[in-house]
Amino acid sequence: MIGLDVVLSVAEALHAEFREPHLAPPLLLLRMVEGNLLGRKTAAASTPTADGAARAAPDRPPGDPGGRSVCHSEI
Repeated sequence: MIGLDVVLSVAEALHAEFREPHLAPPLLLLRMVEGNLLGRKTAAASTPTADGAARAAPDRPPGDPGGRSVCHSEI
């Protein structure tokens, strides 16, 4: 598991190398890293509530990817 700061760094490096628009880091990712919302391991992951306040993201059991896993053979 890696943090969003690492994802941002990789996206910036890929965009700098290949200059492809689809490789540019998304604005939301930039804002999250600037706001120090880096991921679960930093305890800074949060999800907004209806009133706009932030709450901690729920913990998932080990091995739970949090969504449907896609095998490379399905792509």
